Amino acid sequence: MKLRTILLALSLLVVLSASMGGYLYYSKIRESIFKEAERQSLLNAEHIKNQISMILFENLKAVKALAGLPEFRAVVKAPDPTTLTAINRILDHFSQALKTDLCCIINSKGLIIASSDYNRSSTLIGRNYAAKTYFKKAIRGEPALQMILGAKAQQREIYYAYPIMFGKRAIAVMVIKTSVSSIENFFQEPNPHIWALRDKSGLVLASNRKAWLYRSFKPVTSPAAPDRVHETAISESPEDWIRLDEQYTHRAIDAAGRPYYMHKLEVDQVLGWEIIHLTPRDDIIRQASHPLLRNTGVIILALCLVIVLSVVLLYREAHTDLLKRKSAEEEVKRLKEFNEDIVQSMMEGIIIEDRPGRFIFINPAAAQLLGYQAEELLGKHWSMVVRPDQRDIIESADRRRAQGESDHYEVQLTRKDGNQIQVMVSGKPILKNGSFTGTLAVFTDISDRKRTEAQLQQMQKLEAVGTLAGGIAHNFNNLLMGIQGNASLMLLEMEKEHPHFRMLKNIENIVQSGAKLTGQLLGYAREGRYEVKPLNVNRIAKETAETFGMTRKEIKIYLELDDHLRNTLADQGQIEQVLLNLFINAADAMAAGGDLFLETKNVTDKEITGRGYKIKAGDYVMIRIRDTGVGMDESILERIFDPFFTTKG
Repeated sequence: MKLRTILLALSLLVVLSASMGGYLYYSKIRESIFKEAERQSLLNAEHIKNQISMILFENLKAVKALAGLPEFRAVVKAPDPTTLTAINRILDHFSQALKTDLCCIINSKGLIIASSDYNRSSTLIGRNYAAKTYFKKAIRGEPALQMILGAKAQQREIYYAYPIMFGKRAIAVMVIKTSVSSIENFFQEPNPHIWALRDKSGLVLASNRKAWLYRSFKPVTSPAAPDRVHETAISESPEDWIRLDEQYTHRAIDAAGRPYYMHKLEVDQVLGWEIIHLTPRDDIIRQASHPLLRNTGVIILALCLVIVLSVVLLYREAHTDLLKRKSAEEEVKRLKEFNEDIVQSMMEGIIIEDRPGRFIFINPAAAQLLGYQAEELLGKHWSMVVRPDQRDIIESADRRRAQGESDHYEVQLTRKDGNQIQVMVSGKPILKNGSFTGTLAVFTDISDRKRTEAQLQQMQKLEAVGTLAGGIAHNFNNLLMGIQGNASLMLLEMEKEHPHFRMLKNIENIVQSGAKLTGQLLGYAREGRYEVKPLNVNRIAKETAETFGMTRKEIKIYLELDDHLRNTLADQGQIEQVLLNLFINAADAMAAGGDLFLETKNVTDKEITGRGYKIKAGDYVMIRIRDTGVGMDESILERIFDPFFTTKG
């Protein structure tokens, strides 16, 4: 009996614990679902707001850029038929590039003088738009943005207007027109989510709920405000409003009593415009409540039997959802950065100069190639970035462009850090009314290509000289071997006391020196054999310096040798020959004596700069030699690496 009671009590405790746990779990999950739904609703609202703000901003930026073009300002001041025809084509090009419905220019009297629809029978050219609110605002010198319901097409359209300025006075208005459907197409969210764009009077301008269009979020008892002028009535009844009761923060109830999560965010580009995003709470309540209430008994038993497993599974599911959400947010961020990079990036440098040659426009690629900020170059003359010995190239090009000619040429420019870059320039004159007013230049860095061409030419030159040296060395070596053989045969039959013995021995030694010279020539032609092995350059440098110092007492030699210098693979004879040649050249430059400095040092390819060839990545041993001699002029310096070049007769 006692055991049964204990088992019953334990069962009751388990049931009560499971029920309490189930209730607490249900409450917690319900609360989490509501919080998550509210957060997701806010994220959706922010996403829509950001996208609409970005679309409005991009179009405002585009109309501002068009209004600032000097060609449009010129045609407003002097609208001759030829220029207007060209401007119409330009507007049509921009309309297609920007994917707008219309690009046009309205003069100060409200007449459309140029338009992208110039080639249509229903063109707007010649029509008067002086009564339009956006025109009135823009001609006063302020940017304007207005949504209008077209009287004929019954389409909602957004007009972006920006003044075309002459000094401090607006002389015309640049207008871009786009369809509201281009905005709505971005946010075709399925029901039950609702979004709407409303103006400051509460009128819905765009929404995925078509029944809400042109209706107000609050009762309308007076005609539309002056800043919202439409070509037709907004709706059949001004009192036709949505009847959405905003109870308190982020909560609203419609006329049928359905509750919503509601978020309102102001659009960045237009004062008073708001994005409204609604998420039905009924769906969230059903999502949180219905499955649990329908299966209460099963849930309680499941909690009693597999509560640990359930917690683990729920944790894993929540963790997976968080990972997916984080991945989605990172993807959105990546796409946003990618789009910004596309907008900002250009491959070629583009500059615009006025007639005297001052920079009036620098794109980011041009500023980067020259190592400046764009602001540092604006207003400066082109000679600031051109070497003096290269300026005649650009001066000649300027004279050609002043005569209306386009051209292509290569020139060296000087970066801010002092380095030189070789560029290919394509220049085109900017003409106004047939007069030269400036230059549009596009340039590309071709420094790498020029270095590659120079390396190829050097390799071809070395290959030709090597082939010639190899042929000469072979023939000369054959002659030496004949002399060597005859001298050796004569020495075999001759006593050392013979008067000709020493002379024949000298012939034999001279032949060996000649053979050594031909060996070097063959080595240059890549037909010789050198003994390449690990060497201590410090030891060779010290021995060569000591040997040379004994022969030239008037030269004082200073050694700065790295105690931790790496061994290097090389032929000792070649290294000694190179050092000895450099010492002799230094001595020739210091006829009255002087100082000679030899330094060794460990370096990497990163520290080897200013070379006309590509350095292979890795570790290197550097030998630096300098002296106090007279030095070399430019003509000699340019040829010091040419094979067999010498200044000695």
